[in-house]
Amino acid sequence: MTTTSFAAFYPAFFLHHCNVDRLYEAYLQAHPDSQSEFRRYNSREYNTELRPFVNKNTNQIYKHADLFDAAHLGYAYDSLPKQPRSRLREAPDYALFRGLDLGLEVFKDQAYLIHVFVVPKDAENFEVPLVRCPRDEHQYYGGSSSIFGGRGDNGGCENCRSKTQIDIMVDVTRQLRHTLQKDRKDVVLKTLVIDANTDELIVLDAESSQDTGIPLPELVGPWWRDSSELSHGDSSDATKAVQEKLTVSGFYDGTLDGEFGEKTLDALKAFQEINRLKSDGVVGPKTISVLKKPRHDASKDIGAGVSVYMSDSVVTYTVTDSTPGYLSRQGVLDELDDAFAMSPSVHKSLSARH
Repeated sequence: MTTTSFAAFYPAFFLHHCNVDRLYEAYLQAHPDSQSEFRRYNSREYNTELRPFVNKNTNQIYKHADLFDAAHLGYAYDSLPKQPRSRLREAPDYALFRGLDLGLEVFKDQAYLIHVFVVPKDAENFEVPLVRCPRDEHQYYGGSSSIFGGRGDNGGCENCRSKTQIDIMVDVTRQLRHTLQKDRKDVVLKTLVIDANTDELIVLDAESSQDTGIPLPELVGPWWRDSSELSHGDSSDATKAVQEKLTVSGFYDGTLDGEFGEKTLDALKAFQEINRLKSDGVVGPKTISVLKKPRHDASKDIGAGVSVYMSDSVVTYTVTDSTPGYLSRQGVLDELDDAFAMSPSVHKSLSARH
């Protein structure tokens, strides 16, 4: 199933394709702005031809632009999946196979199944079970994924030929948090790889990673979830994460070494002060909650809460065509008008409103 010429006529691929079609149509109906957003941010791909698919009515090759209306394609669905309710869900932990390079020769016409085990560090006698379907065989089973090379002599699809490095992620949250009730620092990852072409069972280690091109997995997840309070003298990856956040916001310009020294302490106190937290140099729950807040830009914070615009200043601004897809241009302009209306002492430059 790694080559288009074979997969397009393979029944399992057909069934999977139909299921994806139905989900895709449900998504388009729930998000009617999808086409305009795709056209705005992916203009080149929007008009890319999808060879070898030809419209039998016009004899023209289909493009991405044609795929936002099922009726236009001659399809109708008796039913669609219901829109799921929004659910509160804890941030996941992943087994991350980082930077997998599909351009390597070892992936030519190759496909693998990957099975991940989350193993407590004190389970010294654990051995990866060499079975084709291990999910029901062992209490440490975490999850699975797959890798499709698709760059063989048959050409593969354009997506396979153009992609370089990808990340494979396996969600192991349930096994880690609920079954084992462990923190990331208390477990290790073990991986069973199954060659889909030969059925060979491979335990992934440094040597087999080199042979297959599959990187060893890293266990990643939310910053600081496994950490208690951090303070001066601490040395950990959690402290390094704090340093990274303080660097982005402009408070820290030292080495990202995970050492909670004087420079990190001073930077943290300054961060706490500008965010109206207790400036005690301790990374506790309240400080972590502020550090976790999303930033709307990558610019460094300036000033200790003091406005950079003085009374009677003129603010010049530009609204480009690349506004977020969920906002209309007029909506953005209206928001700006409201913001300036709340600050009558600051004047806007209308000439830049284009």
